[in-house]
Amino acid sequence: LVIKGDFTERGGYQAAARLLSLENPPTAIVASNNFMTIGVIRYAMANGVKMPNDLSLISFDDMEWFDIVSPGITAIRQPVDDLGALISDLVIDAPGGDRGVAYVLPTTMTIRESTGSPRRLTAVQHG
Repeated sequence: LVIKGDFTERGGYQAAARLLSLENPPTAIVASNNFMTIGVIRYAMANGVKMPNDLSLISFDDMEWFDIVSPGITAIRQPVDDLGALISDLVIDAPGGDRGVAYVLPTTMTIRESTGSPRRLTAVQHG
């Protein structure tokens, strides 16, 4: 299931609301950035959804505070400094550049307490 969001906290909240109110809601959500992750967390807190018992959460962005909240948030860390340097090099060296080239930068995943074995979450009522 994919819900397109706008990479904001509000977008994460709305996406979680849509996903978790389905007849067969998912047992996990991968949020596309830290802002959407916060929105998913806020939705879960407001609606009694417990992580990881009811829902596993993974963020595609790791924040320094993800390991000090409870539960700690599982996250995929992208090499932001390397990404910025690559983009800078591409813009300086070849403005307009070759759009047919793919660049792959390594990512790491830090598993924390927000993920666990799949559970079956019943549709959540929200208002």
